[in-house]
This record gives sequence, structure tokens and C-alpha cells, in this order.
Amino acid sequence: MGYCATFSFCSYDVQPLLGPRAPLLGGDSHVATDQEMELLAKEFCAVLLEAVRVRVADLTANPTAAASNGPARVAILFSGGIDSLVLAALADRCLPMDEPIELINVAFGNEQTRFQTPDRNAAFRALNDLRYL
Repeated sequence: MGYCATFSFCSYDVQPLLGPRAPLLGGDSHVATDQEMELLAKEFCAVLLEAVRVRVADLTANPTAAASNGPARVAILFSGGIDSLVLAALADRCLPMDEPIELINVAFGNEQTRFQTPDRNAAFRALNDLRYL
């Protein structure tokens, strides 16, 4: 049985990619061991990476339409939070090196604040983190 029953966002079977399935962590009486947590984390990362790969698969399947000199064909609403940071990093791993990714950040402010809001500042810090990955 694949992960389709477990992860509703996935319409493909990633079980062959992951190997043996981690034991289910059931109830309050079971405390996960370090090995169980490591296996669950690896499974989660593999499923998330595959989900991103599927979403950009059309772009990698059609390299002649690569937009290295044009507008980006992938865009991520980039708040600077951990979720958008992880998605941007995974998309970068799934795309060819010359395929740009547009990171879109929305901030509300005025000319006095020059749109330097806490969320915008977090996005700039996260962008710097991405550059070192």
C-alpha cells in the first residue's frame, strides 16, 4: 500500500522511493524512539520533495521552453516563514540550475515605512539563508 491513502495531496505512490514504512506512532502511551523519529522525518522529507517535484515536472519535461533569459515560470508566495523557505529550497533542487524562481512577497505600508514591515524583513533574512543552502 502506498501513501495515497495517508497523504491526500499525493496522487502517486511514493512507497518504492521510501523503503520500509516507519511504525505508526499510536496513542499517548508510545514515545517515539530517536530511530523512529529519524525514519519519520526522512519519509516526510521524501514525500514533500516528491510533491514539489510533481508540481514542477512539466517544466523539467520541457527544457526547450526554459526561461533562463525570460520571466520565471515558477513563483512562490514568500513570507520568509519556514514553510515558504522550505518550498523555495525544494523547488530549487527540483528545477534545472538555469530555471529562475520568482519569490513574491506582499507588504502593506506607506512611504514613511518604505514597506519595511516585520514580514518583509523576515523574507529578506530568509532569502539570505537560501543563498547559503
